[in-house]
Amino acid sequence: MVTKASSKAKVLSYLLIHRKGDVFDLLLKNMQHHSLAQLMVELMQIKITGSQSSAMGSSARGRVSSDFDNKTDDGEESKDEKDVKDNLTPQEQAMLDVLNQKRQEVIVSLIEQISSKNRNDLEAALNAHTILTELCENELTFSKLIQKDNIHRLVEAACDLHNTLGQSYALAVLAHVIKEYPDFERSITQAQATEF
Repeated sequence: MVTKASSKAKVLSYLLIHRKGDVFDLLLKNMQHHSLAQLMVELMQIKITGSQSSAMGSSARGRVSSDFDNKTDDGEESKDEKDVKDNLTPQEQAMLDVLNQKRQEVIVSLIEQISSKNRNDLEAALNAHTILTELCENELTFSKLIQKDNIHRLVEAACDLHNTLGQSYALAVLAHVIKEYPDFERSITQAQATEF
């Protein structure tokens, strides 16, 4: 009997290992379609948990979950991320590495769409703004968004006087990051805060 968790793991293994995450590249090229943009947001929020973990009574090998699946009733993560990484098989670690690489590439590409590199594609700027705003709502993607290089790119896009098309969108995303940061700060460790 194939469980929901094992079928998710098989699909993610195919997308991330066999296809090397090219689904993210294809979704970025077609983000003018709202449903595909939503799919990209959902894929970026996927968590890969270790095969030794037993979340919600399930001991499925290679368990994957969305952000919602991996939360307790009070909204806190049910497993410490470091503990989860220790329980990853080599295949799961490879999936996590590809997923993190693609998350970074997507965020950079979206920030470029609201920067001065995008001179005339208003629809791309609007979609990038919407997606970046949605990424602020998820702790996993928010932590990726506020990494030093990404926040630098975002501030640069917001402050660039030559960015006539996307400056207001970059400012709006930056304002949303600032608004969300106090909630995020409460849930991060001192080491993470010092690094930021």
